[in-house]
Amino acid sequence: MTLRRTNGAFERATEDERTRLRIVLLRSDDPHQRWLERELARGLELVGVVVEPGAAQQARLRRHRVAWRARRYQVLRQRACGRAAYRARYFDALAGEQQPQAQTVVVDWISAAPARNAVAAFAPHVVVVCGTTIVADEVIAPAPLAINVHAGWLPAYRGNHAIYFAYERSDFEHIGASLHLVTSELDGGDLIAVHRPEIYPHDNDEHLYCRSVHGAGVLLCDLLLALERGRPLQCTPQTSRGETFRHRDRTARDELRLWLRRQLGLHRVPHITGSDSPDPDSS
Repeated sequence: MTLRRTNGAFERATEDERTRLRIVLLRSDDPHQRWLERELARGLELVGVVVEPGAAQQARLRRHRVAWRARRYQVLRQRACGRAAYRARYFDALAGEQQPQAQTVVVDWISAAPARNAVAAFAPHVVVVCGTTIVADEVIAPAPLAINVHAGWLPAYRGNHAIYFAYERSDFEHIGASLHLVTSELDGGDLIAVHRPEIYPHDNDEHLYCRSVHGAGVLLCDLLLALERGRPLQCTPQTSRGETFRHRDRTARDELRLWLRRQLGLHRVPHITGSDSPDPDSS
């Protein structure tokens, strides 16, 4: 099977229905990224996984003290506030039956030679990216199609903690997770789809993060299965540059201010219907 892009859509260049898409996943080691691996393996031909651990990403920031401290703070905050444990419980509950294990390669940097060589050896039709640092063009070059799962509503919210900042600003209409083409511009590739989660008055940003990326992962698998069966995958250019956020933009002061607003009833979360959202966890 080969893929070609015409008129803003990717489509199969052959009618051989017995030929499957070869999928390679580039991920880190967060619970939702491990779940996405299982989900891809459940219905698609996942031929390889390249893992860039979070610890390796942190270590590569040592020469950039501000960025290193900001990322370290976010990791510690997640643990101290129970958010890391919540995310693990949420995606562990979705694990289901054990899926066949794809060949896995662990690298210190997703754009280094070992990652490039691994992707080339897997010979994929599609590369899926979730949670890595920026991927060099040479890494995804062997695949006609590369898709990133971004935890944020594009094009409005790019970079890190996009769901948190939409939540903090009460911009509830722009909470979701996006599927877009991978390019050299951060979260700037053509948009494939945005998944809007169901939003409930009890929700905090972690509830919405988990529900958003879960729904986007399910949607991604559905779209890839449809592409495999002959339905074109539509893509559209992003209409604006939006706003880009970094780890250092989410500060302890902002967290405290948001917590106080919630305690005082000043930060009200509405009920907004989602798009095929999973059932919420109200804990």
